Amino acid sequence: MSSIQSQPYSNPEPNPTTSAIARRQFLGLSASAVLALTLGGWPQSVSADSNVSVTTTEGDSSVNLNIKERYRIFVPNVTVARGGQATLVLRSGENCTLDIPRRVADQSEFTVKGKGLEGNDIVIVMHTLYEPSAKIQEIIEHEIESAPFIQQVTQENCQAAYFQITEGKYFEDLATLDLLDYVVDSSNLDETIQQRYKIASQSSRLVAIEEAIEKVLVNSELNPNEKQVIRGTHQYVRAGDPVPNFEDLTDLAAIIAGTELSLGLKQYYLQAIATAKAVTADFIIVQLIADPQQSPQLNEEVRSKYLQVYQEVRDGQKVSDLETLNGLDQLIANSNILETCKVIYSLARDRFFEDAASAQEDFGDLMQVANKVKRTGASIVPTAINVLSVWGVKAGTGVTIATLNGGSATNATLAVLGGGSIATGGFGMLGGLAVVTGGAALIGAAGLLSIALVSQMDGQDLKNLGVAGVTGTLAGTAAIFVAWTGASVLGLAGNLSGAAAITATITALGGLNIITGGASLVAFGTSYVVWSVLNGKKKRDNNSVLTGNTKRDKNILHKLESRLYTFIEELSVDDSLFAFLKTKLPQEHYDNSDEVFFAPDIPLDKLTTALTKWGTVGPGEKVLSFVDTTKSHNGKEGIFFTNQGIIWKGSGSSGSVSYPDLDIYTAGKIAEGLLNQEQKSNFADVIWELHNTFKMT
Repeated sequence: MSSIQSQPYSNPEPNPTTSAIARRQFLGLSASAVLALTLGGWPQSVSADSNVSVTTTEGDSSVNLNIKERYRIFVPNVTVARGGQATLVLRSGENCTLDIPRRVADQSEFTVKGKGLEGNDIVIVMHTLYEPSAKIQEIIEHEIESAPFIQQVTQENCQAAYFQITEGKYFEDLATLDLLDYVVDSSNLDETIQQRYKIASQSSRLVAIEEAIEKVLVNSELNPNEKQVIRGTHQYVRAGDPVPNFEDLTDLAAIIAGTELSLGLKQYYLQAIATAKAVTADFIIVQLIADPQQSPQLNEEVRSKYLQVYQEVRDGQKVSDLETLNGLDQLIANSNILETCKVIYSLARDRFFEDAASAQEDFGDLMQVANKVKRTGASIVPTAINVLSVWGVKAGTGVTIATLNGGSATNATLAVLGGGSIATGGFGMLGGLAVVTGGAALIGAAGLLSIALVSQMDGQDLKNLGVAGVTGTLAGTAAIFVAWTGASVLGLAGNLSGAAAITATITALGGLNIITGGASLVAFGTSYVVWSVLNGKKKRDNNSVLTGNTKRDKNILHKLESRLYTFIEELSVDDSLFAFLKTKLPQEHYDNSDEVFFAPDIPLDKLTTALTKWGTVGPGEKVLSFVDTTKSHNGKEGIFFTNQGIIWKGSGSSGSVSYPDLDIYTAGKIAEGLLNQEQKSNFADVIWELHNTFKMT
């Protein structure tokens, strides 16, 4: 057990050389040092405990680093109140058990001696929501109570979610957690409280992810050392820092895709893996361009132009200087950097996200993703017979700290990609994932590459990892990566606002409209992120509503709330009730006057309207099927078939009934809502059959 001690920090004497710095230690934290060189200073304030010392000289410069590994952890309220222990997994893959002081303050920093790579010290920053004097719990509970929810049980759901995350536990209802995130983010609460809440919320998701990884590792055929590598690689991903080995990232991606996690969490983490891969590739490519030893043929003027064009490529911008772009293509293609980095660059350079419709067609199918990557790789690395097979040979990202001339790299901007990493003073995954323009093309390309590599793993590889088939998960995530990147780099958030922005963005995200199913934005739980960015505090419009001291968009709030009352992931047809509905209520049984939808493919706009106007649901009740019986198809009247009973609203009657309590008369009243007279009798028969089949439910 490690004792943690708070100590003042100062920069020690730098090491005379860099050769003693371990590859993992360097790759985990060196992005911050490169930033100092490429930007002429730190991109944002970095506390002194980083212990980073950088010295340069004219001409052949030398870089000396003495970096302490840095970790951020969330500590539950009960542990802070009473004192206790916490276990942290380190980048080495080993566990470190910590004594947590009673009533430790938020963002307290401590040193643990000798637990880091190469026996160095580590720094731990502790985050918590516990602070009685600040009354954080009362403040957030007030925000929950004052939000204009459309269902009575929503408040209770949000309060339950908040309690779980304060205790460092995973809250399984991600739709509720997304909603609570929006309630807090759209409030006028102090930004410090919002940040503390966000860390707690993201930590809750990470608890589930880390438990799932550990469960797979226990059942895998990996040896203890290989398991440690996977655990350590996760820590790099969690921190948002460059990784030591691309191959380990592929294994980790396969493990995540093969877990029993919800699709939302899988997509969330696979994006984090893509970001880690992109940060690493970014670092390697910038070094290639900026380092005179790696590219001695370039003069300072050309080097500066290459860096500028490269930034445009990775950010998804149009490149106007095509001559320089061609030169950059040749430099990268003929270099000795990893083929992985070359393919990521090529995918980003080809602007695969440009046309959302064709992007969905090209990348929506998993094998097409892999084939596209193969073709791209073959074009930029013509000597490779099969690029995917080469990556297994050169998977490591080991890079030595080369000499850099500060003046030659002033146009390189690693800060955009690496700014969220702990190495550069950020929060890593605890800070949440956001839609950003900077580096979006590179991150999207890295995501597609990860998917392609996992898709090529054979059965024995997956068996060794303790993973079953993963194709379905990856196919949906591939479409999301293309769409997400497209929405980011095409700048929709800057041109539109409110409902127009939502509609346009969802359309760009695979052309799937605003629905709750399949590979759609909403189903993967990313709606909150996109909507909060498009409709952030500085982009309020006429759709906003003033609630107390809070101004938030009612449309967003209600759409996010609607997700609580249906299923946002694919339902198994083995469920007898759902199977009955799918058999008896498909659209082909009815004319176009009545629309029939099944979860998770119920249009969110229609569901929101129905819940707002007439569809009051009870605790634990979720909509399995929705029949829109209005002539204008606006959802203002209709029938809900839930997991507990039937809720309906028609011109002549409205109400709700459980399946066991249903009678023939009520079945007929519900069927009266249909517009087609000939189908009313058949529909009433279906409802009565439903009662007879599930009367004991």
